[in-house]
Amino acid sequence: MNASRYRKKEVVDMCFIFSLMPATVFVALGYLVLYGAIHSEGGVRTFGKILAAWVFLLAAFPPLIGAFVTITGNCPIGELLQVLQSQG
Repeated sequence: MNASRYRKKEVVDMCFIFSLMPATVFVALGYLVLYGAIHSEGGVRTFGKILAAWVFLLAAFPPLIGAFVTITGNCPIGELLQVLQSQG
């Protein structure tokens, strides 16, 4: 029984881990935009800094949603893995 409980917790934690992937992409894009903005002049520099701030803010949402899904136990990955195991 402990092994199945551990396996279920491991599957539920995957929702949070998978949410880190798009967050990493958004953070990398934010740094690229910020780098381009710093090396620009005038209105493009201001626009780039604002855009970079929005991208960094957007990067915060997937981990927050992943943490919420993990805490509430509503991770759809567990159900998908159960279906795949019953078919195989």
